[in-house]
Amino acid sequence: MSALLHYARKASEARAAPITILLILLSVAPIYARIGETEAQIQKRYGKCLKVIGDSSVQRAMIYTANGYLILVVYLDGTSESEVFRKENGAPFSSDEVRLLLQNNSGGKTWTDMTKKGVTDIQEWWRDDTKLTAVHELLANRILFRSEKFMQRAAAISKDEATRKMKGF
Repeated sequence: MSALLHYARKASEARAAPITILLILLSVAPIYARIGETEAQIQKRYGKCLKVIGDSSVQRAMIYTANGYLILVVYLDGTSESEVFRKENGAPFSSDEVRLLLQNNSGGKTWTDMTKKGVTDIQEWWRDDTKLTAVHELLANRILFRSEKFMQRAAAISKDEATRKMKGF
């Protein structure tokens, strides 16, 4: 009789697994980065922003919430060039959520895992066209998507700041 119960339990678990995966996928499905979208397109996707963090004619950062996620969007020259996702409750992302976010941001391209050997707290991917990178910071429970343009702008700002700090030495 215990063998019959064992098989019945296994069959029940097998039926529950696809339902669980489906629920996870549905909960994250509308929440995915669309690097290159305008502020109006992002607002249509996520709703009105909660807060504007930085605002200039060149760069603007805004926080949105949608379906239990906080989304920080950085706009450069009017388009989204960086998006950071974090669950409102601070919980970690499941591997299915990470996979879905990467898939929805592939643009038909392939992601290459660039995680360094021995590193356990950060996962990193580059899209094969090198136009987009993704970083999953496991300790911070957030996922970042950054465009090539964003990375170039950040490097230029960093260089300018270093030059300014060293002026007069």
